[in-house]
Amino acid sequence: MAKILSQAGDSLADSYDVAGSIAGVDDLVTQDVQLLHEMGGTIFSERLRSQTITLAAEGIAQNANFNATFDFDDLVDSPVRILGVQVVVNVASSIQCAQVSVAGVGASGEMPFFVHDHDDDDHGFIRLSVQGNAVATYYFLSARQINVPTLITRTGDESQMPGLVLRGFCTGFGAGTVNITSIIHIARAGFATPVAGDPRSHGLPLPSW
Repeated sequence: MAKILSQAGDSLADSYDVAGSIAGVDDLVTQDVQLLHEMGGTIFSERLRSQTITLAAEGIAQNANFNATFDFDDLVDSPVRILGVQVVVNVASSIQCAQVSVAGVGASGEMPFFVHDHDDDDHGFIRLSVQGNAVATYYFLSARQINVPTLITRTGDESQMPGLVLRGFCTGFGAGTVNITSIIHIARAGFATPVAGDPRSHGLPLPSW
């Protein structure tokens, strides 16, 4: 047992002789400091990966609606953080409106996090590679509403991962067709294509991101 050193007269108890407030040095017990490290956040951070998801609708005629979906069943069962979103087209004037939403499960509905309207929102040029293809020039659509970053988790009583959906409709641009693509940057724990036995990451403490 180690001894704890003290200096008499330095405490109020010594100065005022308060009954019951003085503990003898020999009565104090010392022991090694116990250190505890919570591993949940560490495990999640070690599994953390980023990924780019693309939703593409191609060959859309004038005055037509378009839809493109991504099912999160294709991802590992993990909380997903949407870090960024961009929507690009080959002919900007052909898109009347476009939105990207979290596609609800069951009766959960959809929650838009990117919204563009041709009458009120701008567009401009951008050069980039989509899904590793050759670099090309596109129009990017500026958003009147953009809510990122945002967090996606299991949804509703079904406790299933929701998906992503790109929706909108075209103007009356005449002949030809138009292509539109949404590029979504996400972070999640685990591999992009899970296999049987892969660990699930729900329930682990989320990093601050």
